Amino acid sequence: MVYRRVLKITFLALFLFFFTSPAVLDFVTGQYQEGMANDPLIKIEKFIRSHYPGIPQTDLEEITIAVLEASAKYHVDSYLILSLIAAESSFRKTAVSRKGARGLTQLMPDKCQDFDWRDIKGNVFRGTEYLRQQLERFGTIQLALAAYNAGPTRIARSTEWPRETRHYVKKVTEYYQDLIGYRN
Repeated sequence: MVYRRVLKITFLALFLFFFTSPAVLDFVTGQYQEGMANDPLIKIEKFIRSHYPGIPQTDLEEITIAVLEASAKYHVDSYLILSLIAAESSFRKTAVSRKGARGLTQLMPDKCQDFDWRDIKGNVFRGTEYLRQQLERFGTIQLALAAYNAGPTRIARSTEWPRETRHYVKKVTEYYQDLIGYRN
């Protein structure tokens, strides 16, 4: 009986010593934080917040879910979708451009007649579907992004892109490369 009691006290003392040791806590905390940095959901949240620090939590969560679902449905990398949205609207679901493009993915009115363009899921899905069409038509991310921005007919007919389109493709590509870099 005494032996068991001594064993329990010894085990408890070792347990408390081990888990309260500064070196052990640093190791455990470091491992935890390192693991968090590699979590795709954490990366997505950080990326979105870097473009829209005041985004409501509900919008952040809805955008994240919509992007991941659209990625799976249309077979477009979620980081590419996020990069496009960052360049188009900085994750502001009610953004409207001077040319009338609307929502997160900045759809022109003819592309969002059958749904409310402010609807996060609808806008992300329609924008991703349109991007997928451009990827299939043009075969490269850069050409698809140029077509998304300037229109597929304009890109198909010209070897020279408008300055705005060149800037847009560069911006989305840089965001995408940054996100891919976060993966490592």
